[in-house]
Amino acid sequence: MRTILGSSLLQFTRDGRHLVLAEPDALVIEAVDGTPRRRVELSAIQSIAAFTDQVWVATRAGTLVRLTLDGRTIGEHALQGDVAATLIPTTVGAPAAMWTTSQPTIIVDDLGALAFLDVDADAVVPVAGRRYVRAVGARVTLPTGAICTLVNGARIASACVLFDGTSLLALADHQGRRTAMLIALSSGRIQQTLMLPSEPLAIAARRGLAVLRQAPDRLELIDLRFGRSLGVVVVDADVDDVAIDPDGTQLAIRLPGGAVELASIGERMAATVRAGIAVHGDADDSGPVEPVAPPVAVACEAERARAVEPEPDEQAAPEPSFRPTAAWPRVVVDSLDPRPPRARVTRIEALDELDREIRSVMLWTLQAIAGAWDSRRLGYGNEGTHPYEHEVAALVGMNGGFATDYLAAARSALAAHERELALHAAYRGSAMPLAELADELGLSATAIDILLVIAAPALHGEVARMYGILANDPGRALVDQRLVEQILEGRVNRHDIAAELHPRSPLVRLGIVEARARRPGPFAALEIDGVILARLRGEPPELGTAPIVRDADRELGELELAPGVCERAI
Repeated sequence: MRTILGSSLLQFTRDGRHLVLAEPDALVIEAVDGTPRRRVELSAIQSIAAFTDQVWVATRAGTLVRLTLDGRTIGEHALQGDVAATLIPTTVGAPAAMWTTSQPTIIVDDLGALAFLDVDADAVVPVAGRRYVRAVGARVTLPTGAICTLVNGARIASACVLFDGTSLLALADHQGRRTAMLIALSSGRIQQTLMLPSEPLAIAARRGLAVLRQAPDRLELIDLRFGRSLGVVVVDADVDDVAIDPDGTQLAIRLPGGAVELASIGERMAATVRAGIAVHGDADDSGPVEPVAPPVAVACEAERARAVEPEPDEQAAPEPSFRPTAAWPRVVVDSLDPRPPRARVTRIEALDELDREIRSVMLWTLQAIAGAWDSRRLGYGNEGTHPYEHEVAALVGMNGGFATDYLAAARSALAAHERELALHAAYRGSAMPLAELADELGLSATAIDILLVIAAPALHGEVARMYGILANDPGRALVDQRLVEQILEGRVNRHDIAAELHPRSPLVRLGIVEARARRPGPFAALEIDGVILARLRGEPPELGTAPIVRDADRELGELELAPGVCERAI
């Protein structure tokens, strides 16, 4: 892996207070709050790595220069020369970075002294200090020792650590497409899978935002946790380079002429843009940086924001320490569409509906158990001439006729139950919790059946015992994909079940179903989120510290809101 998710010549420090940019013959350290900038004369800069209190600079001469934010040199160290190499900095912990030569090297600030660690792998991602992620082919080894195997031989092309060191964003190449995966660093569980239209230009590590290029003059902000587009930044010139601070509040855009502009993207109702920073050395460094024009306000209308042109300054502005540019980014933020109100049944009606659904699951399971008896997949080990003779024959479809009466009775009971459901006018009606969940979360009919099968043992203890009998393996989880296939056999194809339980499917991607990968493949334990169980019962879910729902007595336009309130709500 020789690419970095972000710019190697334009970066914010970890605290977001400084912007570090490389010029052809110097390094510029610019404070976002407008305090005096620092300019350090350095030639042939190849890559930079910005941390909270220091900056590392790799030069084409094979030297690593360490600087404080006030421009003081801490030390210089020799590096293996490679014109294609870059520094990939860590996002948490002590300053550390990887130098992406043909032999990857982890560089760690060990109490002021640098340690160089060689790592043998196809891809290496620094996490913190001496901790790193190591990938060989499709096999990814995490710092905890957990192993994550990428699907179908995908290979990591680039990666970085997000959310204060808890998750790994990996861009993998598979069948000619670039897939972004969010992997939990503690367990190796794939939390999110996205198909990105282009490779991210910059990443806000703490916030989990990605900046993508839609066009040469158009950037898009993507929330990686939820896979949602947050808005678009339109620039009046082609974008040459981009950086975003770790909290996702400031966007730095370098234009082809060399000027850099700062755009505040933190608020939904009003975004601001500051004038550009000249980076060619003709600015006066004696005074603080001050904006020379009022901010550009971007008002958000009902569905899409509309840019407002800056008004001319009535008073003469002081001579700035940088030159303004003619291009102004316009931040366009999408709004959320409210869901239409819908009638809801009472808790008693919801529980009656849930009992009918659980009865269906129990009869599906009964039919599966009777079929296993009939084929002798469930039977005594010594019934045949050879050990497990009947079970082996059942697994390959060569057995049957041992429990025909039980199987016929189970099918008859299920058919009678389904006739009763067909006569029930309110069954799975729009007012029922299950229909509301399907509409809200985009669940298919197959996904609903799978959800019920996984949720049933948590709602009725008798179902759990039936699942144990059907699984016939005390080492298996209570519910796994293979058990779901057995229960829904004859109703849903096993490949359709696998597709609904894929990390990109709504069931897993939205956190409705959690797959605990203690066992491989179809034997990973499947669990339903407690919020979904409460909603199936028609009860208010326990959301912990989430916002409380309050009825509004006025329109949104009548509210006086502090900056950032709407953005945080979205």
